[in-house]
Amino acid sequence: WTHCDPMIVKFLGITLLPQAGVALGMARKAADGLGEVGAIVANITLFSVLIYELVGPYLTKIALQKAGEIRPEGKTSARGKKDVMGQ
Repeated sequence: WTHCDPMIVKFLGITLLPQAGVALGMARKAADGLGEVGAIVANITLFSVLIYELVGPYLTKIALQKAGEIRPEGKTSARGKKDVMGQ
């Protein structure tokens, strides 16, 4: 099959969830070409895209961490370290 690391292959599918462009195009085609049924298909597709776009980036981050492609974020602040007095 592929010559990729098994961890990458295992989590690759999850990383593709936030890709909504094709689904939006298909929903538009269904709505235009299938009449009333197309409108139902488009609504279901658009709702699915909404859910995937909300959850997808988080699941992608987890999948990339588990595949070893990125390291988990530390608990440091992007603003820099503060001393005990908060300055």
